Amino acid sequence: MLRWITLARSWHPLVRIGIATIAVAATTGLQLPVEVNFPGQPFLLYFVAVVASASVLGRTAGFVAVAETSIASLLFYDPAYSLKVTHTVDLLAIEIYAVVAALSVEAFCRLVDSALAEKSAAISAQVCLADREVQLGLTRNSEARFRATFDNAAVGIAHIAPDGRWLRVNGPLCRILGYRVDELLTKSFQDVTYPDDLAADLAQVELIRQGKIDSYDAEALPAQRRRDHLGQEDCRLRT
Repeated sequence: MLRWITLARSWHPLVRIGIATIAVAATTGLQLPVEVNFPGQPFLLYFVAVVASASVLGRTAGFVAVAETSIASLLFYDPAYSLKVTHTVDLLAIEIYAVVAALSVEAFCRLVDSALAEKSAAISAQVCLADREVQLGLTRNSEARFRATFDNAAVGIAHIAPDGRWLRVNGPLCRILGYRVDELLTKSFQDVTYPDDLAADLAQVELIRQGKIDSYDAEALPAQRRRDHLGQEDCRLRT
C-alpha cells in the first residue's frame, strides 16, 4: 500500500488535485437527489473522500477536497441545490465540518508521512547493508588475490614499517636472506643489510618517506651473519 501511495504522491500536483475533485464529484453524485436521505448526509461520505484523498494524494489534494466538500455541502440545505444557506445552524454545521476535516487531513498526512519515512529508512538501511556486503566481498577477493601473489611470487617481497621493521615477508625473501619467517619478523632491514650499504639505503628510504621518490633499486650484500649461507651472491632489493 505504501508503495502505491509513494507513486501517487509523485504525480504532478494538478493531477492529484484533479483526482481529488473527481472523488468529491462522485461522492456528491452518490448522495443526490437531496430528497433521498443517507446516514450522516452529506458530511460522512465527504469526510471519507477527504481523508482518502489526503492519505493517498497528500496535503494539497486533501485541503482542496475539504474546500470543495464544504462548498458542495451547501447543496443539501435549504434552499436545496443552491449555494445559499438560510439557517445559521446549517452554516455552523458546515464550518464545524470544515475545521474537523482540515484537522483530520493534517493528522492523517502526518501518520502516512511517518510510515513512508520509516519505510524509506528501512530501504536505505538495506541498500547500505547490501553495498557493504558487496564491498566486503570485493575487499576479501582483492586481499585473497594479493595474498596469493605475495606468497607465491618468485621474488622476495616484504612490507616494511617506517622504522625499518619487517611487517610481512614472503618465502623467497626469507630464503634470500637466510632467515626463517618468524625470525626475520623480529628484526629490521637495517639488521640484515650489509653495513657498507646501509647509509645509502636509509637515504633512499627517507626520500620515499618525504614523497620525493616512489621507489628505488639497490644491489647489496646481506649482513655478514648470513654470508656463509649465501656466499657472495648479490640480492636485488626493490622498495
